[in-house]
Amino acid sequence: MRSKSRGSPFIYLIILVAAASLVYSVYSQRGQDIPRKKFSEVAALVQEGKVTSIRVEGDNLFVGLEGGAEVVSYKESESTVTAQLLDLGVTAEELKGVVIDPVQPP
Repeated sequence: MRSKSRGSPFIYLIILVAAASLVYSVYSQRGQDIPRKKFSEVAALVQEGKVTSIRVEGDNLFVGLEGGAEVVSYKESESTVTAQLLDLGVTAEELKGVVIDPVQPP
């Protein structure tokens, strides 16, 4: 008498790989939902008074806009975000309304 086969291990492998790729694709798209802007565009937004906050994580900038939207940008490593904004023509007066929050790396 032959025992009933439970199925090929190859089928289980395919299901496992498909599930893993589904989980990866869901989590990898999370960071892509935030629009990216050039640093010069962020400076223009600051000059227009549309920026409420800038969270600095290394060279990555998470820029909070009026209305709750957020964009991502990058700064040069050599100097601070404030110095770079001033170099691009943003005035100290325009920066008063922007909360700059430097986040220390762990």
